[in-house]
Amino acid sequence: MEKWDLPEGWEWKTFPEICEVNSPRPRIQRNDDVLTSFVPMQAVDDVEGKIVDMQTRPFGDVRRGYTYFEENDILLAKITPSMENGKAAVARGLVGGFGFGTTEFHVFHPHKGVLSDWIFYYIRRKSFRMEAKAQFRGAVGQQRVPEDFLLSYPVSIPYPNDPPRSLETQHRIVIRLEALLAEVAEARKLQEQIIGDTNELPEAFLGEVFTIKDGWQPQAIGEFADVKGGKRLPKGQPFADGQTDFPYLRVVDFKEFSIDQGRLKYLTPETRERIKHYTISKDDVYISIAGTIGLVGTVPADLDGANLTENAAKLVIHPEYKHKVDNKFLAYYLASPLGKLQIQQGTKAAGQPKLALMRIETIEVPLPGIDIQQQVVNYIDSVRDEIREMQRAQQENSELIAQLEQSLLAQAFRGEL
Repeated sequence: MEKWDLPEGWEWKTFPEICEVNSPRPRIQRNDDVLTSFVPMQAVDDVEGKIVDMQTRPFGDVRRGYTYFEENDILLAKITPSMENGKAAVARGLVGGFGFGTTEFHVFHPHKGVLSDWIFYYIRRKSFRMEAKAQFRGAVGQQRVPEDFLLSYPVSIPYPNDPPRSLETQHRIVIRLEALLAEVAEARKLQEQIIGDTNELPEAFLGEVFTIKDGWQPQAIGEFADVKGGKRLPKGQPFADGQTDFPYLRVVDFKEFSIDQGRLKYLTPETRERIKHYTISKDDVYISIAGTIGLVGTVPADLDGANLTENAAKLVIHPEYKHKVDNKFLAYYLASPLGKLQIQQGTKAAGQPKLALMRIETIEVPLPGIDIQQQVVNYIDSVRDEIREMQRAQQENSELIAQLEQSLLAQAFRGEL
């Protein structure tokens, strides 16, 4: 377990030496119909580390079968993925000074002379979470942090042999840490706003590009392209165990006007033979027509001839229009606000949303000359490259903010704040 050199007078203690861990509490006497605090797992915010939606329930409904805790106790999610995400909070504002919560919480009850926030911030460290993750036990997806890991885990404590000085030091460091983390939180909120604004840029940009312009003659898709559906796997036919020469494109693979090849499924030669006519070429445009509707794009050359899911359709440009309609121009228009509006209007909302092939044929696309279409496509491609670069930089900024938060936590418990 992680340890480091401590300042003079600081010592390593285990959790049981500074707090009770999951210890039974005195039996509380209260009328069953009196309301008391209740904290489900979803009430603990991962990012803020706070209880954001505390409930009240009748005491009789929660006094058996739930985890008991008291004011200023620390709650730590024991189950993955909640624990990996850092779900932890100090229980404050409890009705009557105590409450109940899901049994998937570990509970820390600090001893006199140890601040709740000292323990809380200590277990918020990523290194603690990673070490806890390495100790997970149980079935995959339902693994939990074992209590014995906590009972032996070391905690750095300032001046434990001088309680007044220890409390003063803990308090000073916590106050300093909270002030710095508040600034980090503000930076994170600002970064999230920037990311949100940037993510809206592509659609806003397409909206500006595809405003009605002189000389752009609207034509229904059915006038220049055939609209054909994909095909589901024959009943009882599974995907191939590994990669074959026959990729099968699903809606989940549609991404960024192209295909995400990271999770492609493949057909066996026998299945391919049965649905060999339901393919898509690199010259076509795909459009999702069920579930998530309106995802559009083109297929990379190395996936030319791949099979297409029944939840999508392909737009096959007529031979006489090959030199009049650019397939990427068509895809970009369908992703623009004007294109999306027509897709939405053609979507049947009853039951599972579905976009009928005949409705796609009626969508009107403003078509300038092919030279202008290609200029528009090149312009959009260049702007999308710039937006992707902005998003990459913003992702790096988000990672730096997360690293700064962890750096501050590390400094706090090394006595460097």
